[in-house]
Amino acid sequence: MKVTKEILMKPWKLRLFSLLIILTILSLLLSACGPVANLRHSLNHAKDKIKEKLTQSRNDETDDDQNAGASKITICHKTGSAKHLYVEITISNNAAKNGHAKHQGDIIPAPKDGCPTTVVATATPTP
Repeated sequence: MKVTKEILMKPWKLRLFSLLIILTILSLLLSACGPVANLRHSLNHAKDKIKEKLTQSRNDETDDDQNAGASKITICHKTGSAKHLYVEITISNNAAKNGHAKHQGDIIPAPKDGCPTTVVATATPTP
């Protein structure tokens, strides 16, 4: 016959043991939350990098337009308005060649005495 001896903890040991268990659980929970905070920081850093690259890309495109011969041309852009038929704008040669040359009614280059106040017949270039 086997006799088992039951060991009872003293009340202060029981409280200490319970406190140790609670602290262990809390530390595990907090350590699991640490990577989440790091993830948020990493995401914010990645967003900043993307914004920086987009801004740099836009600046490079602007520089390319301005440096593409650093030449600009003044044109008379047809507005379609009955009051103000043309508006005088200065654009890069690239914009004139690749965009405004296709607009029917734009006058490239603008006359020295300014844009006309009446409609001027212009030939539309064929691509």
